[in-house]
Amino acid sequence: MLDLEAHENLRPTALTGISGSTLIRTPCGLRRAESIRVGDLIVTHDSGLQSVRVIWKTTPGASKNPSDDVAVSISKRSIRPMMPTSLLILAPAQNVLLPAYLFAKDLPGAAGLVPAYKLLGTSVGIWLEHGKNLGPFYNFCFDNHEILNASGLPIESNWPSASQMPFLDKTTRSALVRQYPSLNENCAPFRHCLYKRISCNDCTLLNLTPN
Repeated sequence: MLDLEAHENLRPTALTGISGSTLIRTPCGLRRAESIRVGDLIVTHDSGLQSVRVIWKTTPGASKNPSDDVAVSISKRSIRPMMPTSLLILAPAQNVLLPAYLFAKDLPGAAGLVPAYKLLGTSVGIWLEHGKNLGPFYNFCFDNHEILNASGLPIESNWPSASQMPFLDKTTRSALVRQYPSLNENCAPFRHCLYKRISCNDCTLLNLTPN
């Protein structure tokens, strides 16, 4: 068992998303995240096919926060068999959906959302990448907060919030506000998905399958 509080200082300000090489499930098969366009359909965990409404990118090293200059790499099958199905590179704050049995403390539901950096130290196949040449991370927004499959690992879609706005470029801010006008009023555009975001106090994971 491993308490991940030691990695709390890695919490970034707003860096979420997945690398462009991540494989996303679509009705036409697997596609790289960098090839997805607004209007394309993606297979979601609970809502079937959903159309992408907004795509925005975050870039490591673009902010003044040194914690944003990193990424979490997860090698094939480092969490569980077929999770993930290939090397997966995530922004540190990108939430992933893990089954409840991987947590040391009982959860109220069958699964919980935790940021990728909380996985550090649970498997030799999960490590921190440093450097400003990591490439952009892609964030997908839908009509609702969704769970999608990223190279075999369930992750949450982006949940736009007013707190994100200062970290985004003008074009991205405008696109989000056009799609979700409530952001102008500091209101969330839709409800959170069915799965709980696990608090730091509850985020103690069992050691994952060694790579």
